[in-house]
Amino acid sequence: MSETADLRLIEKICWYYYCDGMTQQNIAKLLGLSRLKVIKLLEEGRQKGIVSFYITRLDNNKLDLEKKLIEKYNLENAYVVPEPENSKNITESLARAACSYVNLRLTNDSVINIGYGKTLSLAFNYLASESQCNWTAVSLTGGVNNYLPNARSDIFKAKMYLYPAPLLMNSKELCDKLCEHPDLAWIKRMASTSSMTLFSAGGLDEHATVIEQGLFDRSDFIYLKRLGAVGDILGHFINKNGEIVDKDIDSRLISTSLDTLKNMPQTIMVAGGSEKLQIITAALAKGLCKVLITTEKTAENLM
Repeated sequence: MSETADLRLIEKICWYYYCDGMTQQNIAKLLGLSRLKVIKLLEEGRQKGIVSFYITRLDNNKLDLEKKLIEKYNLENAYVVPEPENSKNITESLARAACSYVNLRLTNDSVINIGYGKTLSLAFNYLASESQCNWTAVSLTGGVNNYLPNARSDIFKAKMYLYPAPLLMNSKELCDKLCEHPDLAWIKRMASTSSMTLFSAGGLDEHATVIEQGLFDRSDFIYLKRLGAVGDILGHFINKNGEIVDKDIDSRLISTSLDTLKNMPQTIMVAGGSEKLQIITAALAKGLCKVLITTEKTAENLM
């Protein structure tokens, strides 16, 4: 975990304890940490000079944004990262933040569900390389290449259980038949044992993962927009009310259903950027996540 991410967590704990008057036990429960970890980080806060007569206005603003997100969307937690100077770096920033957030909560033999997309692929690689625990990753969708280690993952410590299938099939009949295969059924059972679930949100712009990987093209996106789509979650294209816009496309997906996703424990959405604001809002309104990791500007626009 980076020093910056570590300091952010210490700042948050100090704020909750000294300014909000929360107990150490309640802070531990809120952040998914042990009480001993909270005590240790409070002591580090004192040693590092984070605890003073005031908390800087910048940090105050971030904490305030996180509290407002939690209250408005009935979340268990929110983590707001600084807005990158270059919007092209949003994916990297969010992936790093997701890695830090999950890494603090990993234990040996944890099972983590991983969704589809560039941000989570990068976060997965960081986490699998940096974690000191023995843990297991389970894919939530088809599309094997999205989950494979990249060149920067020199030490890949996670076990992987992946759907041996593409994300989108040619027909519903072929999709249904493949989903009956024992290997796919077993992966679904593994996903149900998870302690955390990470997923992202896909916008309807030319840089969307499903376009870059050739599953859809721009004309498909024009069609989906005309149906009211604001983006996709795990390949499911939904409107602002969280409703599937094209049942034919949806019936051909090798993917976890949104109803199943909603009922999974500790669901964490990792997404940010102006092009994803509508789909993030729709996912939050539908109650798909319990934790949101996003950028400062996105958080402000969600208020």
